[in-house]
Amino acid sequence: MPDPLNQGRFGSCVSHAMVTVVAEQLTHRYNVTILTKEIIMSVIEAVDGFAGAHIKEAAEIITKGAVVGHGSDGEEIRAKPIKFINTELDKLYQVKIDAGKEISDFDEFAALVNASSSWCRAVACVKTGGGGLHAVAAKSVQRGSCSIVDCVNSWGDGGATLKCTPENFKHAYFFDVAIADVFVYRDKRLRKDPARPTEEPNWRVDKVNAKVGWFRERASSRKWSL
Repeated sequence: MPDPLNQGRFGSCVSHAMVTVVAEQLTHRYNVTILTKEIIMSVIEAVDGFAGAHIKEAAEIITKGAVVGHGSDGEEIRAKPIKFINTELDKLYQVKIDAGKEISDFDEFAALVNASSSWCRAVACVKTGGGGLHAVAAKSVQRGSCSIVDCVNSWGDGGATLKCTPENFKHAYFFDVAIADVFVYRDKRLRKDPARPTEEPNWRVDKVNAKVGWFRERASSRKWSL
């Protein structure tokens, strides 16, 4: 997993969580490692995320580019989508993010995280002590507990992890991040590369099986605790 990102005093938690999820999914799905700290500012500016952003809207902007105006017929005019550069500095990746539906049930959220093999695939919105909201990248269900999801936080060394529980959970999105295009610099131009990274065959999570397995695990846990 990349080093935890630090949002400092800015309200850019959504951008930080999104970059963490994109980086993890590209690594485990395609064996592609991207630079995270170097791209975070581009993502924050694209989603206008210095003072907060909506998770699903941020995913759309990263995929399609931000709306910068409208044409004569009312059609949207968008900026270019975000491109993520790899650690070898020889390829750029444009991604397609499917955010799916909003998940408002903690058990459904925990079930999907539990089936994700400790890879960040979800961004959760949690309630903070001051009455605000904060976005984190969900990592794993804490061993021995069905009510704690450990999340990658963006509060730097002083708060690199955060526990998401039924009490502070508000909602979440479970992301599918795919590579849409690959770009290389060739003949003094940025060109699309027809070669695509090989996808890990066991990448996808069966959401129905994940939920069934989760509730079986919870039932078993209750049985042994009685």
